[in-house]
Amino acid sequence: MSQGLNKTTIIGYMGRDPETNGGQNGNSATRFSVGVTERWRDRDDNDREQTEWFRVVTFSGLGESCARFLSKGRRVYVEGRLRTRTFTNRRDEEQTVTELQATTVIFLDGPREII
Repeated sequence: MSQGLNKTTIIGYMGRDPETNGGQNGNSATRFSVGVTERWRDRDDNDREQTEWFRVVTFSGLGESCARFLSKGRRVYVEGRLRTRTFTNRRDEEQTVTELQATTVIFLDGPREII
């Protein structure tokens, strides 16, 4: 029997500061967004670009490190698998989101300044 492969790798910039909240089974979840911009020239020689946004979720120690060291605008490498989940939002409506559940996050910028 063959197995499938669910692996996603992105390099981009943090769109917002990480947010940590209580997760499943007492594990905390840290979430943030990463924008990956593609640039090209069209047939008319015009510069074009498009940004794809990824919702990223991390857990436990990896999430704690992301919350501590990452901030909006920082460049990151993220590797993991795509997961789709359904939840009930604040307006009591069912909502479905697809997230990149990170297994590896590498901080590509130098250390952030401590003020």
